[in-house]
Amino acid sequence: MSTVNALGKDAFMNLLVTQMQHQNPLEPQADGEFLAQLAQFSSLEQLQGINDNIAKLMTFVDGLASVPTGATPTSTSST
Repeated sequence: MSTVNALGKDAFMNLLVTQMQHQNPLEPQADGEFLAQLAQFSSLEQLQGINDNIAKLMTFVDGLASVPTGATPTSTSST
């Protein structure tokens, strides 16, 4: 996991907790807004997972480029 991804998750969670701690108890944040923020956080996590998988795929493809013509590439990971 890269530093940017970890910082993004931590920063989002810190902002969310701080927002909840400092909201006006007489006028709390609407449930819809809170759920929208949670959905955005979930989407962020999923996009980061996709990004990590694409990076792994690119590394694999780059490895295939170094295989001599006619050779059969072998996978080192178990799927």
